[in-house]
Amino acid sequence: MKTIHIFFTAFLLATLMSCGQKEDVTTNSKEAVTVSTAIVKPSAVLMDAVAGGYIAASKTSNLSTRIMGAVQEISVSLGDKVQKGTVLITLFNRDIDASVSAAESGVHAAKAAFNLAQNDLEAYQTLFQKSSVSAREYEGVKTSYIAAQTSYNQAKAQLEVAKAQQAFTQIRAPYDGVVTNRFINIGDMAQPGMPLLEIEGGNGFEIWTSVGSEYITDYKIGDEVSVKIHPRETMVRGVISELGISSKNTAGQYRVKIALETEDQSLLSGMYASVYFNASNTNNQTIYIPIEAVVKKGQLRGVYVISEQQTAILRWLRLGQENVENVEVLSGLVAGETYVIKADSKLYNGLGVKVQN
Repeated sequence: MKTIHIFFTAFLLATLMSCGQKEDVTTNSKEAVTVSTAIVKPSAVLMDAVAGGYIAASKTSNLSTRIMGAVQEISVSLGDKVQKGTVLITLFNRDIDASVSAAESGVHAAKAAFNLAQNDLEAYQTLFQKSSVSAREYEGVKTSYIAAQTSYNQAKAQLEVAKAQQAFTQIRAPYDGVVTNRFINIGDMAQPGMPLLEIEGGNGFEIWTSVGSEYITDYKIGDEVSVKIHPRETMVRGVISELGISSKNTAGQYRVKIALETEDQSLLSGMYASVYFNASNTNNQTIYIPIEAVVKKGQLRGVYVISEQQTAILRWLRLGQENVENVEVLSGLVAGETYVIKADSKLYNGLGVKVQN
């Protein structure tokens, strides 16, 4: 029994030594990952004022009618793309159709009377030149011609008015766009000024927001801003396109319109966004790092720093404001530290790295 116990102990020790040697070989054989790094340096604050707002299309219209009538047909649905001049809604109004028919009949009658008066005038003009009719008779025919001409012009004008009224029974798209809302159904009675459809168009998106009086004098039309789209947390550039100069009716806030400079087709009206305005006071300093250097794990955000042993160490950060390229580091990094911007392969704590900038 003693001999067996000694043999088993020796076998277990040999096995453990063997495993330990294999692990050392694996660790030592791991090649260092090539990384691009940067040194933490404080820089001037890039942003100060932050405001919120909702994305809207550059063109938005609520379409309505100028006449009263029941909705006979709705030719579009929500989300449909339409071209300028497309009939969207047709109203039923028999009175207007009847007035158009009556106006057309009036034009035909007035035209016939005008043609007859014109023929009479030409005939009497020839007779008058030959002294076959008196001047009084000629003037009477001439007056009848002028009256017939006036009646004909009035009839044509009445027809134009009737046709214009008839045109109001068809609600057409004012420009190329997308139907984004509908406020009425077939059979409902449309009233003048009552919104029927909402359509959006234009070549991009914009945001209306507000800033306080402490910032308004620091910005001008044409200044660039950074815009974060929620909840996707993507960043896009924007430009101040309009700037209010009065806060009389806006509770001390000044209205600002931001035109977004992006071709992102996934943006939709109504998405909430945060607008980061450029800093006016460059005396304050903070730390910024490129967004591509940030490591994301769930709700946590961090960055890999380089240790004295040339290994990667994951450092968790508390981040602040963000623009299109950089993000502010509120805590977790200090000036002079070296952090990883890019790596050739996946990093983890303790992995050896080779710096190649």
